[in-house]
Amino acid sequence: MPAWSSSSSSSSSESSDTDDYSVVVEHCPRGRYVRYNSTIAKGATETVYKGFDKLSGKEIAWCKTTELTDDELIHKLYTCTLLQQSLDHENVIKCYKCWRDRSSAKILNIITESFTSDLRDYIDKHTLVHISTAIKIWCRQILNALYYLHNRTIPMIHHDVKIDNIFVIGELGMVKLGYFGHAFPFRRVRRGTCDAGISETMAPDVFEQDYTEKIDVYSLGMTVLQIVTKEKLYSVCNDNTEMVCEMIKNCKLPAALNDVRDLYIRRFIDKCISPVSERPATIELLKDGFLANGTMFLKD
Repeated sequence: MPAWSSSSSSSSSESSDTDDYSVVVEHCPRGRYVRYNSTIAKGATETVYKGFDKLSGKEIAWCKTTELTDDELIHKLYTCTLLQQSLDHENVIKCYKCWRDRSSAKILNIITESFTSDLRDYIDKHTLVHISTAIKIWCRQILNALYYLHNRTIPMIHHDVKIDNIFVIGELGMVKLGYFGHAFPFRRVRRGTCDAGISETMAPDVFEQDYTEKIDVYSLGMTVLQIVTKEKLYSVCNDNTEMVCEMIKNCKLPAALNDVRDLYIRRFIDKCISPVSERPATIELLKDGFLANGTMFLKD
């Protein structure tokens, strides 16, 4: 799956040992996109390389999966990628092309717009003087992306909002929501299921009889918690997904919440992760006082 998927064991914005743009190691079937021997990120089942679009003159990201063994997973990922190609929003990673590899139909190649790194790597690399200001900027952008998804002619739930699936265009200071491997169109109600796998930012609503787009709002709140604390949520479970699943299902919140010292950030998180009957929609959060307050800019 793409490097921004929940199955990734790690990701890195470091380049490979041979950061070489002079050698093209692969072309897409029609020759428009080329792949260089330079790595953007690497996960358990995929590697994302730097690439180039020879037609538009733009740099691109080329994700190549390993040979996937689950035919159902391959079909789902391929279908979700095609769905992502229909999306057009400034805060959603643009997907241009997807095809099965010449060498094996179980290997997928996915072309997206280029990005610097995911948000987890980005905040690990850089020191923020005023975390609240950055969170406000990032939250506005991700909420705009979610509002776009939730209010399309055929609305869509992202279903996997987390720090690893938010990508940074570093030179623009812009964040974009990516990886749509668990996304689906919906008609305001969805039968409860856990087929999307377990993510530490997942809402307990997913285990209920039905749920709505508000699961994405819950996940946004937990993502803010990830940004603030830089901690692994539900660390007490020691990577036991069944234990994490049970804690989420029983509405037990991660201990990391106690480490949020900023009262305004904590209130914003609490709104996002409140019971579904009280949880605000994306448009309401965009009007929330925390995000509406003036942004602090530091002088040189």
